[in-house]
Amino acid sequence: MEATSRDHAQRIWRQLATHNQWHLIGDEQTLLDQVCAEVQPSSSDRDLRLAMQRIYSQRLYQGLQEREERAAYETWLFCLRLGMRDRIGEDEANTLAQEATTRILQKLDQVQSASSFIAWVLKVFRTTKRDLRSKLPGPPPPPNPDDPPDAEPSDPTDIPTVVEQRDFEQALAMQLQAILTNQLEYITLSRYIFSGDNPRDVAHDLGLPLYRTRSAKSRAIQRLRQNPSFMAFIATHTSAASGRVLDTEGEEDEYKPSVI
Repeated sequence: MEATSRDHAQRIWRQLATHNQWHLIGDEQTLLDQVCAEVQPSSSDRDLRLAMQRIYSQRLYQGLQEREERAAYETWLFCLRLGMRDRIGEDEANTLAQEATTRILQKLDQVQSASSFIAWVLKVFRTTKRDLRSKLPGPPPPPNPDDPPDAEPSDPTDIPTVVEQRDFEQALAMQLQAILTNQLEYITLSRYIFSGDNPRDVAHDLGLPLYRTRSAKSRAIQRLRQNPSFMAFIATHTSAASGRVLDTEGEEDEYKPSVI
């Protein structure tokens, strides 16, 4: 990577680290070396951010394994911000962040890929939020008034369960990674499937316009539908449920399986 490109990557990293309060990287130049090894000199800012997120995921996971206090704090802070973003009260957000962080620490041995650790944290957070809210009296929170009428629900609970077996989840993740070579398509659809996050969540976390992640999700679905190997995989592994895996409920650009 040329010096000017490396300087640009450095600026993006510092912006990302400042915004997320990421302080576990002691050697910035080593991180930039890793980023430069993963991306092309002409890579977009999005690709740089995704590469940095993968690298930092590995460092955060390592920090939690080694019981670093800073790693635990950053995990809690990440969950707290997610809760505050969902417009819940500060006390509830803090309780949710504490519970989610506790579950994350207890389930570290379930992490399949350190580079996807942040996405896995999101999955645990969403599951924790659903569990805690299901115990609260009263009606569910009102919809976000800022969402357009055709937006996906921020916390979908009506997605049909395709399968619950862990081996299917692992196999499905491998299929997606092999077919969806575009990183934004892969991350957007994977987070929707495994974490219940809609394109708005992904756009917010990556600092992208919403239309980018919605388009990425739509393209990813089309690639899967046009891949005979993937369709055969779905039919083989879900049998009776295969008709629901790509069921769009009348929306041609929506992919609504859930393996949580």
